[in-house]
Amino acid sequence: MKNAKIGWPLSQSFFYTRYFLRDYLKIILFIQGLFLLVCLPTLTFLFRYTLRFAGLSSLTNSNFWQILKEPLSVLFLLLTLLFLLIIIYIEYTTIFFLTYHHQMQLFFTWKSFVRQLIHKAKYLFSFQLLLFLLYFILIIPLAGHLLSNNISDNIQLPNFITEELLKSTRGQLLYYGVLAVIFILNLFFLLTMPIFVNREERTIFQAMAESFRVMRRQFFRALLSIALLTFLLSLCTLIATFICLLPTVIADTFFQSSAPFVAGLSLTVAEGVLFAFIGLSTVLFAQLVTAIWLQGSGIEIPERPKHKRISQKKFRKTVVTIATLGFVFFAGANILYMYEVTYTPHTQIIAHRGYVAKGVENTIPALVAAKPYHPAYIEMDVQQTKDKQFVVMHDFNLRRLAGINKNVSDMTLAELTQLTVSADGHSAKIPSLDAYIEVAKENQLRLLIEIKPHGKESPDMLDRFVEVLKKHHVENDYMVQSLDKNVVNGLIAKKVPFKVGYIVPFNIGDLVDTQANFLVIEEFSYSDRLLEQAHQKGMDLFVWTPNTEETISRYMRADVDAIITDRLQTAEQVSTHLAGNYSFTERLGDMLTDMFD
Repeated sequence: MKNAKIGWPLSQSFFYTRYFLRDYLKIILFIQGLFLLVCLPTLTFLFRYTLRFAGLSSLTNSNFWQILKEPLSVLFLLLTLLFLLIIIYIEYTTIFFLTYHHQMQLFFTWKSFVRQLIHKAKYLFSFQLLLFLLYFILIIPLAGHLLSNNISDNIQLPNFITEELLKSTRGQLLYYGVLAVIFILNLFFLLTMPIFVNREERTIFQAMAESFRVMRRQFFRALLSIALLTFLLSLCTLIATFICLLPTVIADTFFQSSAPFVAGLSLTVAEGVLFAFIGLSTVLFAQLVTAIWLQGSGIEIPERPKHKRISQKKFRKTVVTIATLGFVFFAGANILYMYEVTYTPHTQIIAHRGYVAKGVENTIPALVAAKPYHPAYIEMDVQQTKDKQFVVMHDFNLRRLAGINKNVSDMTLAELTQLTVSADGHSAKIPSLDAYIEVAKENQLRLLIEIKPHGKESPDMLDRFVEVLKKHHVENDYMVQSLDKNVVNGLIAKKVPFKVGYIVPFNIGDLVDTQANFLVIEEFSYSDRLLEQAHQKGMDLFVWTPNTEETISRYMRADVDAIITDRLQTAEQVSTHLAGNYSFTERLGDMLTDMFD
């Protein structure tokens, strides 16, 4: 049988995507339009009222429980989550209903689709909703790369969580072990949605069980097909990027005065290619998943049609007209942007816990090692000790760095400063805050101090801390930040002479309500809108911790006020380059990188 060949699912995927290309272009346009014009405004409305009834402007790591205290907030939160699931359900149902009908060459009508959509929706209002949620969580790793979805594309684990996990061997084993398990489960339940959508008698649980049975028989064959499709799509991405960049490279080399114009045109082409690429990649993957299911389930599959589809000149003319008008509009905007955009080296570089590539975090060697790279500040962490002094340490427990299972709060400063901490081949003594400040002053380095409350602080902890800064005459030069809102508010109430920052690991919605002088957010939460809102309130916005050349460049080009990074040398090089000879080819290349990320 032809469909027993290893390459048959991939071949089936490309054939039917090309054969029904017109239908899929319509669906892509319809779904994207529906999401932008209906779904996104509805989600925004529901979420805003979720926050409003709780008296909040944004959802952060510290105020989630406040929502659960207000019945109307809980109601709107449930409506928001339910609406999210409905969007996901409709997107996946649409694509898998189409791919199945096309490969089985069944007569398709929108009436039959809507009937099936409603028929299956009953499972969203039963206990099987939990199974659908489980399936959705499992498909996120693949959805982010192949099965694109308006919702799952924006879901990821925040970097600050993964980075902390990867700092220890135990954390690395846990992180990669969980990823491996999720990926394997991902593959075993890969066929759940096409089975559930297209088999009227199947519940979500039965669809998951059938997916497991089918995939168990052809796990490695499916894995090879997915790997091949991923490789081909990646290759197409590289080729498309090269083609979009080439005209700007030529203009930059031989016709510099026209480089902004050419770069604007190339960016417009790239945006159109990206739009089509994301949609068609989703279709190709859905076709592949459907073909794997049909191949493994033993269903009799019709021969591929040998005749060409009847051309629809009217549809083609409509597409050409819309594409032309869209190109003219976006090209004009992009060309103006390219002529006007300039990079001013405004973003400050802050060393995260010193320069950890050359010393243990939060130690004096790491502090001194940062000096050659001229950071604006050295970010570091302090905790209060058992005897009401201050020690420079991030972790509450000393196991990771010092190898002993003791808490900072249970030890005196003298005991702590006798300990040696080690990481990545480096070793050093734990420093006191006083010693750290003195070395920073000797090296003319300013500090961004994070106060980390562990719960056993003295009532006058903040007063004692401020006195330490005044003793060293640095209270006007340093900045202080904290995750703890009580610490932030307490410092502001004392009218301290230094800037005070509030750290928010994640911020969904508008800018968090705070009187702090600056806000520190993780990459996960960043948006240009938050930056604009912060500046409107007279606040600075810091981003922590971009640690790749691409992300460092991205936030510097966005002109955030500061980045807190471990990669000092890379950050300095990127900043120097952006402020100097930053060609239009590189600008376009960076924009394309951001788009295809």
